[in-house]
Amino acid sequence: FSPLVGVAILLAVRAAALLGAPVGPGAPLQDQVDSSVAFFGITVVGLFFCFLLLIAATSRLGRRGRAQSWDAILVAGSPIVFAVGLISWDLLPLAITALGLAQYARGRALESGIVLGLAACAGTMPFAVILAVTVAAGLRGGVRQALTFAGPAAITVAAVHLPLLLADAGKVFGFYHQEIHKEAGYGSLWYLMSLLGRPLRHAGSLGFLFLALFLAVLVAYLYVSRRRPRVGSLV
Repeated sequence: FSPLVGVAILLAVRAAALLGAPVGPGAPLQDQVDSSVAFFGITVVGLFFCFLLLIAATSRLGRRGRAQSWDAILVAGSPIVFAVGLISWDLLPLAITALGLAQYARGRALESGIVLGLAACAGTMPFAVILAVTVAAGLRGGVRQALTFAGPAAITVAAVHLPLLLADAGKVFGFYHQEIHKEAGYGSLWYLMSLLGRPLRHAGSLGFLFLALFLAVLVAYLYVSRRRPRVGSLV
């Protein structure tokens, strides 16, 4: 798990123990079942708070003057939230990411960098958001404005990972290596090819390579053509 997700899991385990349902190896099967129910309940409450934060931040992102945006309704009523909202930790990085983008929308580049740096410590998706904001800031305001945002983000990511790197750098490397070289998942083009009898070796690595190449070409095109896309569009 990502560092902050690991912290969230640890807090849920500790909270379950305080409620009389300790979670740990070696416990009898019935105790494990009882503990898992308590752990799930506590986790659902935590994810619900993340969901509320996501909705509140999204309503701020589309704000016009004093009026709140109705865009948050699209998130609140999303079928994906109903389907996997309670069985996935993705609401944690999503909530922190939305909060960071809301900070940037209000002109707080330094604070936004710190918050999005924390988001990147809860999931890999926010790294792409950080890249998008950095590129948009650089194209619109120059290198100094880009560094005002990207510097705090990089420092935050490094500060959170430093204790883990000192404790076991191999596990940190293994986690991100696994994320980059993840095999083809359901719904991907590579998985469809495998169903058609054309399996692809190291599909995850190839997909990551294509993604990196596409982003490099996109950034180069935006720079050469002197375009200045909005942060939301680039994200």
